[in-house]
Amino acid sequence: MSDPGRRNLLLRMVAASVVVLPLATGVQGPAASQSALTEDELERISREIAIEAVKFASLRWPPGQFPLRVAFAAGENLKQNTDCSEEWQRQFEEYVRFINAKSKLLTPTSINDALDAYVFYGAFSELEVLPVFKLEEAQFQSIERIQSRNQDRFSRSFQFGYGADGFIEFGSNFKDLGANLVACYRNPAEALADALLPSYVGIVSAQVYRRFGDRADPTLAWRAHRRLLSAMSWLPDNPMDTAQYKRALIRSLSDE
Repeated sequence: MSDPGRRNLLLRMVAASVVVLPLATGVQGPAASQSALTEDELERISREIAIEAVKFASLRWPPGQFPLRVAFAAGENLKQNTDCSEEWQRQFEEYVRFINAKSKLLTPTSINDALDAYVFYGAFSELEVLPVFKLEEAQFQSIERIQSRNQDRFSRSFQFGYGADGFIEFGSNFKDLGANLVACYRNPAEALADALLPSYVGIVSAQVYRRFGDRADPTLAWRAHRRLLSAMSWLPDNPMDTAQYKRALIRSLSDE
């Protein structure tokens, strides 16, 4: 079997073995839902989960920055040597559509244009020549501007949130992936959620799993993400201390 043929076969075989992974994270599209919960119950539970997440997280986006300009891109090596980029783009677009279902909170944008948050899969050498990365380095060199950070000690992969006074003003999520990628198990929807809602996403996923385990409706986490972003977009634009912010966000979520 030729190398391309063997690679495609491996991709299909491994992808089939890991298809359940997105369900465990709680970040999966509405089409995968098999829950017996009604729409009203899903909305109520997602509100409760969002409120619970606020108790343990404190960052927010400036209301005036909405709708947030977001982008996903894969490097050329991945596009040419794997079958993943189209699937990843579909997952990214599905997440954006779901978040925007009730009000426009996100604007899908080219990776080469001005952005508020991005996800990039590929080689670091491809990322570092992009305008968005050069702008990120130029604007956010000060360590005081780093609001959240998660770096892979074994590669150049990272997730950063930048801003000041409890505001996130820019988010990034980069996965250092090579052309020898075995399976398309990465999920840019989950990566974008991490960039938009650092610290919230893990709490939301844990709450969903605690309540429902592996049988959780896969839209629950996305619904909580949507509620959190929507509530942030309606808060006052002035700086607040942590206690004030939490009270205001919980009140906004409770009044929805």
